[in-house]
Amino acid sequence: MFRFHARCLPINYLHNKQCPLCKEDMSKDPYGHLFFSCKKTKQFIKINKLKNFIYITTGKGKNWHHTRIRQNNNFINRITPKLSPIAKKDQEVNADYANLRFHKEYFEWNYKAIDYDLTRSFAYRNLMALILHNIWIWICNQIYSEDPLTDESLSYSSLLKKWHKLATLEYIKKAKDLKNLSAKDHNNFKDPKILLTSTIKLRKTTANYYCIPESSLPNIISFDQFI
Repeated sequence: MFRFHARCLPINYLHNKQCPLCKEDMSKDPYGHLFFSCKKTKQFIKINKLKNFIYITTGKGKNWHHTRIRQNNNFINRITPKLSPIAKKDQEVNADYANLRFHKEYFEWNYKAIDYDLTRSFAYRNLMALILHNIWIWICNQIYSEDPLTDESLSYSSLLKKWHKLATLEYIKKAKDLKNLSAKDHNNFKDPKILLTSTIKLRKTTANYYCIPESSLPNIISFDQFI
């Protein structure tokens, strides 16, 4: 996802140039600078809000330890992954074992944060893709638009709505797949109890994947809703 977004920004020629947003030197990594180091971008995403949003949206205490520490005059939110008691003792294996996070001691906004190979968390992968996409839209607008957006910060309330919409679309898509399966294998789905059990399980699984309450997904009681 990051490679896709980076390639859609024609800024490779900006090596060792001044950042068009914060006016600082971008060294040899203009992409990394714009997404992770640029003061304007960090101001836009508001790191502490980003951490809280990820913590809350991807399972809260189910998958994370959350502590708030005071450093000088600032409070810093520290998020560490919960490690499975049955996992191997190696920290890197642990963090990649039980649907948790990468092997960094705590969450930081850098390349590690978007390295999907280092996590099995379905919610984290999809949420990070959604966040990254919205940051990409903002960066493109700031650099190339003649009338840049005036948004001072990333709207996490808007992201949350998109997150629930994404979960709903996923749920409906899989429900349609179940409907198609029932049409092919009518004998297994002609019993209303089997059909109801299948949709209930699908609803629960989708809600669990996206770390949202089941009540936020539509209640499908019949495949006739998809006719």
